[in-house]
Amino acid sequence: MNKKHIISALMLSIAIFIMGCSGLSIQGKAGVNSKAEIPKLNTPADTPMNTVSVGYHDMAFSEYHNAIVTPYVEEYVFSMNGTLATVYPILGEDVKAGDLLAELDHSDIDAEISALQIEIVEIEESLSRIIDEATAILEQLNERKANILSGKLKVSNTSGEIAVIDSDIAFYEAKLANANESLTITLEGPVAQLARLEEKLSDYRIYAPFDGRVIYITDETEMNKRTTAIALADTTRKYLQTDYVVESYIKRAAKLYATLDDKTYPLQYVPLDNNNDNPNLKSAKGLLTYFVISDGSISSIEYGRRMLVTIDTEYIENVLSIPNTTLFTDENGMPFVYIVDENGVRTRQDIVIGETDNIYTAVIDGLKEGDVVYVPN
Repeated sequence: MNKKHIISALMLSIAIFIMGCSGLSIQGKAGVNSKAEIPKLNTPADTPMNTVSVGYHDMAFSEYHNAIVTPYVEEYVFSMNGTLATVYPILGEDVKAGDLLAELDHSDIDAEISALQIEIVEIEESLSRIIDEATAILEQLNERKANILSGKLKVSNTSGEIAVIDSDIAFYEAKLANANESLTITLEGPVAQLARLEEKLSDYRIYAPFDGRVIYITDETEMNKRTTAIALADTTRKYLQTDYVVESYIKRAAKLYATLDDKTYPLQYVPLDNNNDNPNLKSAKGLLTYFVISDGSISSIEYGRRMLVTIDTEYIENVLSIPNTTLFTDENGMPFVYIVDENGVRTRQDIVIGETDNIYTAVIDGLKEGDVVYVPN
């Protein structure tokens, strides 16, 4: 699908835009000044020194994804190759579930259907004449037999006449049965073929699965199974949309939230149903991931607003740690900090470190709570 076209279509129709969001993964030991140049220890007395106290902090190991507030959107493709014949709604138009949205040219299949319908009519007319004729004769024979038996019709040899009538009745009943059987057998093939062709017509059409708004219509003529023909937005469902995030990664997250204007919003993952019964739905697996704000406050956030989704894969509480900006490594890769005493004198302190997130590094040995360490400008 041409994303530029989708964005343009969405802006024209409902003044929102749909676009994939590039995810930015930030994990591991961010912020560590690896092998940083050791600062000079002589600091003029009138120069303020940045310091921080060693303390206990919560540590999170996170992944970040840019997100956009968007309605739920589905893209539709034809389940076969062909030439686009008609798109019924216009861009920005609201449609109802079940409305015919678009169809491929099916003149070839229409010709086959028409030929079969003519063949079926001819077979029915041909055998119907035989059936109607046999039925009419049987009615006459049965009426004659009834009149003879009731005495309304006098014949010279009643038993002989009845025997002849019974023989004729048996003949025409057999003829009628054969004609009906022949009609069933002869029609079986054309009728079955007609049903298959009429069913196949569904492959040439796309119907709206829900009430929504048309936000994209292709400008292509030749369609295939990968070309998006039309897209609908369900404006009753508002989501945060990101680039694709592995579902198992989301499910094992310790914390899931989004931020906007320094405010944090709790999120809930919305799994996509890729095992649907709609053959025209373009699978979103591997393309997009959807979230909802679980407290419902997304309803007050405008379409098109960008938010940052944070996925904390691990969350550790109350860890003795220092900011990553205070950490140095020497030429041997050994970590250390500068401890600052009450007189402002800095002394190198070798330490043993543990896990590192985007803000803090855990301290296993070498420092204690309350120690003051130097923070380079």
